[in-house]
Amino acid sequence: MPLYKVVYRAESPLSLGDGFEYQNLRTTRDYIAGGVWRGALAAMYLGQLGLEAGAGKRISWGNMPPEFTALFQINGEGARFGFLYPRWSSDTQGLLKGDDLAAPVPLSYFSCKNHPGFEHDDGHGVHDYWNDRVRQLAGEKPDRLSCRQCGGRMELLRGNLAGQPGSFQLVKTGRASLTRVGLNRFTETAEEGILYAVEILPPRRLKGKEEQLHFSGWLDLPEGKERDVEKILSVLPGREGGYFLPVGTARSRGLGHGLLFLKPLAGKKARRVQGRPGMRLGDGWVYVPLLARSPLVVRGEDGRPVALPGKRELAAYLDQVPGALEPVPGASFVEWGEVSGYSQVWGLPRPLTAGVMPGSVLTYRLPEAEEEALHPWLEELAAKGLGEGTAWGWGELVVIKGWI
Repeated sequence: MPLYKVVYRAESPLSLGDGFEYQNLRTTRDYIAGGVWRGALAAMYLGQLGLEAGAGKRISWGNMPPEFTALFQINGEGARFGFLYPRWSSDTQGLLKGDDLAAPVPLSYFSCKNHPGFEHDDGHGVHDYWNDRVRQLAGEKPDRLSCRQCGGRMELLRGNLAGQPGSFQLVKTGRASLTRVGLNRFTETAEEGILYAVEILPPRRLKGKEEQLHFSGWLDLPEGKERDVEKILSVLPGREGGYFLPVGTARSRGLGHGLLFLKPLAGKKARRVQGRPGMRLGDGWVYVPLLARSPLVVRGEDGRPVALPGKRELAAYLDQVPGALEPVPGASFVEWGEVSGYSQVWGLPRPLTAGVMPGSVLTYRLPEAEEEALHPWLEELAAKGLGEGTAWGWGELVVIKGWI
């Protein structure tokens, strides 16, 4: 499948929330979900063509241009719009050309409570507890989990990271809030008793030099659909090689403005699947850690979502599942939560379901004698995704062996 590197550059404050989570405070996420920029791109394209789109307005697939249906259908034959995670940079084109990765911090990463973060990022270092769990399964006794520099307590590291394996940095987006009043539609003045705050992500920061907030990820296309992407982007206003695409809430009030940049990555179908992705401990098994870069919703035979899919659940979505593949619950770090979204084009919320949260680490193992079956499965997993909602970016799993 053709693969594109995607970079979104914020030009104004962003509010990427999905409602009032705390009374009168509208909070924001620190990433752009795949369904968010997918819906924004679809709505922007249809709006430029003069077709009906937006909240409360219905459209018909029969009236859609062929390039639209080719990319935005959700039956497994459309494009996969990956989640975009933040990083600061003053070089947009450099991000497009680079092979660096932006992702949520794996739930197996622990750091010093008093001085969290990587050593090259002014912290006391990060410890991947996944290695301890796997070695414990192989009969080794793990070391006491404490800071190697100060001996202090280690805690779960939260947030996002960006960069190259071995040189990752924690990304702190920074947050601010805007206070707003509700308007009376009849008098067009402030409505008494309606006061709320909108949490935002600032688009710029000054750290030695001015840097802008960027978000990066991937776009997977069906075979032969590169021209369809070009047709859709051609009708959008743009500058500097990017395309104007508003995302998030309060767009009519100046928030959510940004530029979308795409670059095709030829010959990288098996991305992030290089070398020998598994760990060997001399017990006859190859252990593979997979990071959920986006929410994961995989259903069992009874229709309920499962936290750690087994071979039977995996085979319902993928064709290249090795016959001897086994999940390893004792070396997996799974966080459970609610998964949903909103369709900007259709003006309707998506169904609410339970699923595995981004940052979760799912571990599988395979006998060393059948290691050759590992690469085809991982390549298919990278190309197709896993579970439901892959068109919205759900189900993206990446191998994280050797990240730190």
